[in-house]
Amino acid sequence: MSIDNLLSKLGKVKQTSSDQYVACCPAHNDKSPSLSIRALPNGKILLHCFTGCPIDEVLNSIGLTLEDLFPERLEVSEPIKRKISPTSVLEIIYFEGLVIQNIARVMLIEKDIDEFNYSRLHVAYERINSAYNHYRD
Repeated sequence: MSIDNLLSKLGKVKQTSSDQYVACCPAHNDKSPSLSIRALPNGKILLHCFTGCPIDEVLNSIGLTLEDLFPERLEVSEPIKRKISPTSVLEIIYFEGLVIQNIARVMLIEKDIDEFNYSRLHVAYERINSAYNHYRD
């Protein structure tokens, strides 16, 4: 949405600088401008009601949503896969191996493990499996 389109929906609009305006807030019975509007170079529009009206109420009262204040985003067709260095993979496997070793000691002594250690074993498995699959693919 352009700043001009937004301003056309507001009353008593006054420009205060090249990219800033004030207007009457449509969310409450505003007699003098209390809504600050600023157009950013990237196309985003910032709003602030100095009497405290929530922005969603301001926008709802003129038939807009929060998404209307932001330019459209580019769609990413494929997620970016972050490369993990071989050294980091070995560090992950070594650390998780130590976790598994310590939980195995607890199991040897106590013949059972609590919910936390059981969950931590699952995390260790997931991290090792993820590191393995990262280089397998």
